[in-house]
Amino acid sequence: EDILGDDVLRSGSSVRINEKSELKLSEVRKNQRTSEQQSVFDLNKGGIESQVTPAIEQRRKRKFEIKTPMATTSVRGTVFSVSVTDDGQAVTAVDRGEVAVAGSAARKETAVQAGSGVAVAGNGQVGSVVAQLDAPSLQGNPPVFEDADFLTLKMAPIAQASQYQVVLARDAELEQVLRSQRFDSPTAKFEAVDDGRYYVSARAIDGQQIPGKPTVQAITVK
Repeated sequence: EDILGDDVLRSGSSVRINEKSELKLSEVRKNQRTSEQQSVFDLNKGGIESQVTPAIEQRRKRKFEIKTPMATTSVRGTVFSVSVTDDGQAVTAVDRGEVAVAGSAARKETAVQAGSGVAVAGNGQVGSVVAQLDAPSLQGNPPVFEDADFLTLKMAPIAQASQYQVVLARDAELEQVLRSQRFDSPTAKFEAVDDGRYYVSARAIDGQQIPGKPTVQAITVK
């Protein structure tokens, strides 16, 4: 996974690109007349997770958009994700703040607030906004993992979950990602990592492939 930081967005915002994604930075400029900062991405495959600095903190207006073939997600300061699924949907989930999603079939925008998500069909029709699934607990794991060929992490099952997304990173902000994978059961199995302190993030994925709320827990491997 890669990070696009302040040197690209020039706004204090960041974008984490998932593996096997196709993302194009199509616009980064400042409107001299309105002082609006504009950042526009085209996402054709895979997914991204973004943290956008609110305009009030930047002391200037800004425009941040993620465009897929099916929909456009517009932001004014939030933490959210957008992905294009294998079956041709555009999926948006919001952890903090609010986004506006407009399907390609109509110009009307749908507001998606924190704790919610929405799927847009391949024909550009926007579905119903739904609540994110609860975060799966990681409390069943030991605080220290001893030497082993694999790192196995257990999650508490979540009703209505079709999959689980698990990320292993070196930092609590999940910027230094080492492993990221979806699993069909609430058990994640990764190849072993070097001794050290790590952070695990887990989400339940619903039947529309909308990511649920995240949980993060620190672990130690030795």
